[in-house]
Amino acid sequence: TLSSELFHKTSELFAKNIEVIEVIGAGLVEAIEQGNIGQPSTKQLLSQLLQPMLHKNIDYLVLGCSHYPYLIPLLHELLPKDVVIIDSGEAVARQTKNVLQRLSLLEKAQKKASIRFYTNRSEEILKNFVPEFPVKYLDF
Repeated sequence: TLSSELFHKTSELFAKNIEVIEVIGAGLVEAIEQGNIGQPSTKQLLSQLLQPMLHKNIDYLVLGCSHYPYLIPLLHELLPKDVVIIDSGEAVARQTKNVLQRLSLLEKAQKKASIRFYTNRSEEILKNFVPEFPVKYLDF
């Protein structure tokens, strides 16, 4: 996310009078996918990654990866109470709903809904997050 062109364009456009502190969450995705969110090693890793931001007294933390919302309870433990966590997942869901409504697909989807999950990684990892749904493995 941090290396994307969209991130840099957005930062240049909206971050004129604020300091943006970029920290790559190395190891967090792996910890989440392995089901290690509650492990002391994950808490320690997250604490280390937060240090540069806490040192600068951040007031907002933007979650830049779709995996990171799983860390929100742990982030609430590690961050000062006044730090606002911004999760883009809600904005993505609202935009998806808008697109479905614009294409008149939302009403159809509500009548004949089905959910399928696809992964290009391990089925077992995905089953940790959605155990009651069928998972298809795609080999790319």
